[in-house]
Formats: sequence, structure tokens, C-alpha cells
Amino acid sequence: MNALGNTVLNPDSGEPQYLLVVEDDDLDVELIRRCMIEAEHPATIVHAPHGQAALDILYSPDSELTDKRVAVTIDLNMPRMTGLELIEKLRAEATFTGLPLFVFSGSELASDIERAKSLNVNGYVTKPTGLRDMKDAVATLMRFLQLIHISPYKPPVS
Repeated sequence: MNALGNTVLNPDSGEPQYLLVVEDDDLDVELIRRCMIEAEHPATIVHAPHGQAALDILYSPDSELTDKRVAVTIDLNMPRMTGLELIEKLRAEATFTGLPLFVFSGSELASDIERAKSLNVNGYVTKPTGLRDMKDAVATLMRFLQLIHISPYKPPVS
């Protein structure tokens, strides 16, 4: 436990952390994956190319995320279902209220940032354009996730 009484997640504990990356750009997903490997973060990435795919993963009773510590990064500008639409759906259901959601988007629009805040996201990161800044952003996110308590994920019961 840290000074705030939060459980500190030990990346060497052997229990994997999962990061559900909701992102339509495969190159961004690969860049996030490489930044995590380079920074020696043990999280396993599960990729959803759009919001509906993320919901399919989260609602699946056989999801690989079940009973794992999961956080979600969400791009805002995606086909089929925008990131804000996904966040609205997740925050509207009690099962997902404790799921850590982070916007990781190229949008710097004040309206997007304010809307995401109003939906109670846990953080909003504007996607960096440079490799060094991307590495720093991913490392910072992962350090933050190690400092908070994340309960094991349980899919909604149908």
C-alpha cells in the first residue's frame, strides 16, 4: 500500500495487467505496444478496432479479461461508434462504473475534453506526435495504473 492507502500493483507479481486499447489505427496500437515493451511494462494488450468491438469483448462471458485487472484506452475518432459514444454506454451501466477509462486521442478540442470529463473518464491524454513523447505518455499511464487499485473485471450477467 502507498501513503494514500491504495494498493500498489506490482508489475513483477506475475499477475498480468490488461490494457484494452480501443483504437482504429493499427500503427498507433503497435506503437503503444512497442513503447510498453521498451519500458518493460508487463501489461497484455487486447485490441478493439472500434467501440462496438470493445463492447463485444467486454460483454463476452468468455472474455480473456474476466478476473483480470483491466484498464481501457479509447480513441475518440473511430468508425462505427465514436469513443465518446462508447464512454457514454460504459458509464451508463453500473457494471462498468469502476472500469478505468482513459481517452488517448489526437483530439485537442475543448468540447471533446469537457464531454469526456463530464462522462467521468479517469484521464485524457492527447496523443503525442513524436516517438519520445509517445514513450513518455505510455510510461506515465502505466505508472499511474500501478498506483491505483483496479478490481478484477467481471463481465455483465445477461
